[in-house]
Amino acid sequence: MIQPTPTESDLQNDHTSTPFYAIMDQCSWQEGAKGKKMRMIRQVVLLISLILPLLGRQTLIRSIGDKPAMLHPQNEVGSNWQNVMRDLFEPLMRLDNEGKVIPGQARSYTVDRNGTRYRFVLRNDIHWSDGTPVTAEDFVYSFHNALTHPDDHFDWFITQLPIRNIALVRSGKAPFNTLGVRAIAPRQLEILLDHPFPYLISALSHLSTVPLPRHLADKPWPSPERIVGNGPYRVRNVKGNTVELEKNQYYYDKTQIHLDRIIYWNNDEESQGYDRYRNDRLDLLNEIPRNLYKTILREHPDEIHSFPIFGTFYLSLNMRQPPMDKLTVRKALGYAVDRQKLAEQVMGSGEVPMYTFIPKGMSGYRDWQPDYQQWSQSRREAEARTLLRSAGYTPEHPLTFHLLTNENERNKRAMLAVISMWKEVFGASIHIRLDILPWDQYYAKRHTAPVVRSGWVADYDNPVSMFVVLSRKHMFNVSSYDDPRYDALLQRANRTVDPEARSRMFRQLEEMILADWPIIPLFQYAATRLVKPWVHGYPARNPLDVIQSCYLKKGASR
Repeated sequence: MIQPTPTESDLQNDHTSTPFYAIMDQCSWQEGAKGKKMRMIRQVVLLISLILPLLGRQTLIRSIGDKPAMLHPQNEVGSNWQNVMRDLFEPLMRLDNEGKVIPGQARSYTVDRNGTRYRFVLRNDIHWSDGTPVTAEDFVYSFHNALTHPDDHFDWFITQLPIRNIALVRSGKAPFNTLGVRAIAPRQLEILLDHPFPYLISALSHLSTVPLPRHLADKPWPSPERIVGNGPYRVRNVKGNTVELEKNQYYYDKTQIHLDRIIYWNNDEESQGYDRYRNDRLDLLNEIPRNLYKTILREHPDEIHSFPIFGTFYLSLNMRQPPMDKLTVRKALGYAVDRQKLAEQVMGSGEVPMYTFIPKGMSGYRDWQPDYQQWSQSRREAEARTLLRSAGYTPEHPLTFHLLTNENERNKRAMLAVISMWKEVFGASIHIRLDILPWDQYYAKRHTAPVVRSGWVADYDNPVSMFVVLSRKHMFNVSSYDDPRYDALLQRANRTVDPEARSRMFRQLEEMILADWPIIPLFQYAATRLVKPWVHGYPARNPLDVIQSCYLKKGASR
């Protein structure tokens, strides 16, 4: 197999500076044999001028899902675009290729004995992509931007952190200078907490905590081509369905980055992506068509990479809307789904059946099995029919509702399978309408539908990153789950330093979820991608599903 060949437009875009071409342009051409010879020489030189800039350069073409709302690290909440954002921006702490937290813009940090005062020393050689030095004030400005921005997307993550006075500042009851984030020197940042938070270092690897260029604070957020970031790459061009990045020459670790250019191609149709991959027009395919998984596995066994990640695919049941306000209805729907069949046969690419909310393998938590997981599927289905009848639903009075999902082949496939299972178990006693909307419309209506296809991938390796989604004020609590006991226990767990005690609290939180059924866990996500054999550095396992371009390179086929 051959590597993707640069197109004619790629070559034209790359010969921005060609001295040979300039010299030959200035020549006066002679007629006759000598002129013919000179024209031939000119053509050869022109060809060299087009190819020369590409020699030694590495370009990677990778696919991605939905288009972003805007290329802003505090706004892009979908997991698809976090790889692009991590190419462009870097927080205090970053992730290595296996998802472990390592120093990023911070060179080092210290924590006081109480666990409430963190001091970070920034690297000396960090700069924005326009050459301006990154300072501690840029991190302070980032928090200010998030907390004062009218769009809730911007502060949804940092308001979960117990930073001193963050709630008062967010509500406008205290000035911003009272927030527990301050620059104590150009290269030193201090973060004060209301109470110990054992996961702060991990949380500070999240994109919402990256710095923003304070020297451009008086200007609106620019078009993508003019974005100033502090990551290993910067935006070169955005055109049609592609976002093109190039290496950031001001990045402190640029000598360790092998790829000069990244081209992200986005499209919702998995089949189109696979066609491009088969024709060597993609080096890395982010999602493969599930219906072709077995065929692809047989034909390209060495190019499929699959592993479970820290994310759960589930249904949100809006507890404020009939008929989902009835516990018996929620339990009946939950029992009736054959998770084993859904994960292994319908999805069939490494997904793991889920009966609880927390993905398997997360740090600080022991997996366990609730009672209903240990039942046979036939017993669960019998219990489901009994529950639905007790709720008053029959063929003459069927349970009727609509299920909302976004336009995505994988999600549509899963939802059609779940609906089929419900109909098989309940027969004429249930009637469901499937609403499939573009992402923006789905996102706008997710709080108004009775049942919503949902999914969450952990922001860092700790169950708290999952549990927080069902807290009362979380913007992705689509179920409208509102139990003060749940929130209070989660807060206690956040303050608890003893890992054993904290793990017991996590178990209690899951038991509360399973008692109330605000959600129906379905399966644990698996990252399944196609990677060309000439791409090296793809991680054997990254449970946070972060595949950063700075760790990849191209070379001889494996």
